[in-house]
Amino acid sequence: MFNNESFGNWSIEFWEWLLAPVYVVIIILYADYVRKKNSQNPLYKYYMSAILAKVGAGILFACIYIYYYKGGDTIMYYESGWALVNLFFKKPIEFFYVLFGDYSDEKVYYFDSSTGYILGYIYHDSQTFGVVRVLGPILFLSFKSYVIGTILFSWFSFFGIWKLFLMYCEKYPFLSDKFALVILFIPSVLFWGSGILKDTITLSAACWYVYAMNKLFLKRMDLWRSVFIIFCSSFALVLIKPYIFITLLPGSLLWILLERVLHNKKRGFIMIILPVIVVLSLLIGAAILSLFSDKMSKFSPDKIFQTAISTQKDLKQDYYSKNSFDIGEYDESASSIIKLAPLAIISGLFRPFIWECTNIVMIFSGLENLIILFFTVLVFIKIKPRRLANIIIDNPVLLFGLVFSIIFSFALGLTTANFGALVRFKIPALPFFLCSLVILNYFIKYDAKTKVEEKAKVEK
Repeated sequence: MFNNESFGNWSIEFWEWLLAPVYVVIIILYADYVRKKNSQNPLYKYYMSAILAKVGAGILFACIYIYYYKGGDTIMYYESGWALVNLFFKKPIEFFYVLFGDYSDEKVYYFDSSTGYILGYIYHDSQTFGVVRVLGPILFLSFKSYVIGTILFSWFSFFGIWKLFLMYCEKYPFLSDKFALVILFIPSVLFWGSGILKDTITLSAACWYVYAMNKLFLKRMDLWRSVFIIFCSSFALVLIKPYIFITLLPGSLLWILLERVLHNKKRGFIMIILPVIVVLSLLIGAAILSLFSDKMSKFSPDKIFQTAISTQKDLKQDYYSKNSFDIGEYDESASSIIKLAPLAIISGLFRPFIWECTNIVMIFSGLENLIILFFTVLVFIKIKPRRLANIIIDNPVLLFGLVFSIIFSFALGLTTANFGALVRFKIPALPFFLCSLVILNYFIKYDAKTKVEEKAKVEK
């Protein structure tokens, strides 16, 4: 049971647990219809199990936050979404003003004790209120149930991740089993990317963005639909977590330009033109970011390092207890930030280490991080730098995955000093980083197999 600001004592009602299986069955029936409709595509053998894993993770997330943590941001989002839905039934016109309008103070007075109130820190933070704007319509479909709302939230977010899986498998169909594991079934991505949180929305939006970029610029298919998806996903990222868009953009532009301009060109030409592509990607990225700068506020390029410093100082306060870590002091100078880059990247990708975990939820994250660290070391110690450069040049999507995950992890390690936040915030990078490792590992094995075959031919 919870005591919240708007509705007093609140708990999950018995009817919610009775009705939740009905929603799950409907989702399963729809998934079975989609799977049968695409039965000629072997990738859809993963479809049902992937949806069940996603929805199951959402239910597990809800149970842990209700019965173990007994609260948290997800409950605050739900409370605010509940108030928004109540406003619709009392003042429908005002509901749409709040849902699609600005954040003016006079709109707070649309709410009263009968509707409940959107929490002040949520309403006055455009990024946080973005979650409530997405959640509100979902709560209509769930009869204002937290459990059912979480189920629908997790299901709707699944489709972006599924599209990313299809994109990678289209490029490397012989790695579909591996991609299924590192995109659809990563435990931390499933858990933190299935609840009523910012992270669920932004993870799905990042996947939709990458999928649509590939469709529009590389496959030249579904042009208007792809443009619409890119716009909506970019807007969602800028609205809720601008730093994801900032770190996603350079790598995606580099990937598109490299694949479009350098495809079928000779390697010598590639090595000459590659620096031009990098500079061009940065210039285009900077131009796009300048257009969105008014939406990014403290995350705009000219303020981001100030934000990083103030955020890290806050997250290192005593009230975070043993769940915090420190990569060292830094200022806004380039030398200070570059000096801490390796430790920041390692922290963003691989922490918390298993010995830093203080509760059962963190221990699972620590074990997963240990496996990812082991896989990373295993891949990179087997490959020579020159061969690594050649593989990356020949596989621009691999380059994109590494660039995005490294820049993202650097920004995350620089600005986050709390393990509880870190395990959630890092999930957008994990599928892309692990897919890059899977592709690299394939070429390592391919090289080894080729050497064995050549050696056998010589011996004959």
